[in-house]
Amino acid sequence: MAHRGPETSVKSILKQDFHLKDAFSLDAKLLSSLQEEELNITKAMIELGGVTLQRNGPSFTGTGDLAAFSALGALYVALYALHLLSRSD
Repeated sequence: MAHRGPETSVKSILKQDFHLKDAFSLDAKLLSSLQEEELNITKAMIELGGVTLQRNGPSFTGTGDLAAFSALGALYVALYALHLLSRSD
């Protein structure tokens, strides 16, 4: 099983349509392979742009406005670029 981290979490969040709502759900399974410290870092990175993330039973609920979700999109782009740069071919 591949290691899942902030990049996978943010990618899953961005698949949702934020123009129609101000909240999203994230399946906790996406974060299940993370250690406590990694989970805290991931949550802090997501919240850095203004998205509030809370555990809600078997999922996480994120809330924010369009600007916060735009910041989350920028985070994904940055994480994806770092991922590409770190790959060894």
